[in-house]
Amino acid sequence: MAGISSKENQPEAERFGVKELLPAYLSPNLQLQELLTGVSIASDGSGYDPLTAKLMSVLSMSDQLEMFKSYIRKIKAAVGENKTEIILSISIFLVCSGSNDIANTYFSTPFRRANYDIPPYTDLINKLGWVNVESSDTIN
Repeated sequence: MAGISSKENQPEAERFGVKELLPAYLSPNLQLQELLTGVSIASDGSGYDPLTAKLMSVLSMSDQLEMFKSYIRKIKAAVGENKTEIILSISIFLVCSGSNDIANTYFSTPFRRANYDIPPYTDLINKLGWVNVESSDTIN
């Protein structure tokens, strides 16, 4: 199991019988076996809006997708193309995002409120979310 998740989703790995916690992909102590059984590529505080990541000094959603691509390359290098396809085909990917955009970017700073009311801003977040989903479709 690999995916983009946050600490709030960590119990999901245990619920699916994978392991108690997903180690951080960026951990300097990450072992190959952990890569093969799932990692967290989350950056808490991020959102679909790239401004959210900048304001919170965290990795953007596009940065996280790049890390996911790197994760796939590492697995392919370790176990080959066919085994990687199998691992990915039985994996679960969780993406939880958007609330930081509203709470930390829209309501806590003047930057987006100057140009957007709530409905247009949530439309923007939705659009940015779909851009990321479409980008992830081309990962393999």
